[in-house]
Amino acid sequence: MPEKPAATDYSALLKRARAKVPAAVGTGERFQMPVVELQTEGKTTVVRNMEDILDKLNRKEDHLVPLLLRELGTAGSYEGGRLVLQGKLTEDNIQGRLAKYVETFVICGECGRPDTHLVKEERTTIVKCDACGAHRPVKAGPKKAIVKPEEAVVEGKTYEVMIEDRGQRGDGIARRDRYTIFVKGAQKGQQLHVKITKVTGTLAFAEIAQQATQQAAASQAAKDAKAAEAEAAKAATAAAKPAAPGAPAKPADAGAAKPAGASGTKPGPAKK
Repeated sequence: MPEKPAATDYSALLKRARAKVPAAVGTGERFQMPVVELQTEGKTTVVRNMEDILDKLNRKEDHLVPLLLRELGTAGSYEGGRLVLQGKLTEDNIQGRLAKYVETFVICGECGRPDTHLVKEERTTIVKCDACGAHRPVKAGPKKAIVKPEEAVVEGKTYEVMIEDRGQRGDGIARRDRYTIFVKGAQKGQQLHVKITKVTGTLAFAEIAQQATQQAAASQAAKDAKAAEAEAAKAATAAAKPAAPGAPAKPADAGAAKPAGASGTKPGPAKK
């Protein structure tokens, strides 16, 4: 009888083994953080590529958007693949908050890949990795005190600006973040250090730093001269003040002239 082929044939084993291997997860390429693309529309800031960011991170808008809004401290909504934020926000601010979200809710703690999904176990959110099978609980970082960022223009501070234009009154016009700065005596095209003297809303007024220093020195010199004059006047008034009643009179000078007959000797008898 012809020998039957073995059931454990190598090709059959290999075929069955390949069938049991799960499909490869991810591309194997190094993860690159999505970069936000911003657009300003009136008093709002729009993240135009929010849909692409959600796809790349494999997260839903109902998880990422509320957390992002809370971190940014503003209101907003996800509309038609775009994230509309109230107020004018900078790219660095939004990108930094997005990076924090990715580190906390996306990246695997073992292999560093972004191929993960979230699972809720009782009150704990678990990040499970589809690439290596590792899992970790989401750890909320320590609560930090909310520090209000310093405005781009602060009264009394000095900044380096470029004079871009001239105003109707001849002042130079520079811009820093959302502020328009009017610089007294500046010319278009100059790169200057200016000192902010007043801030009103988004308008600021400034002086060229060197001129401001000279004016401050002149003002201080005038104050010093005025104080010296006051001290001198006070000393002169004290010197001219008459002596108090009952005070002993000052003795006459030794060399003062004496009246005739006041020598202190009695006159002799007149000669006949």
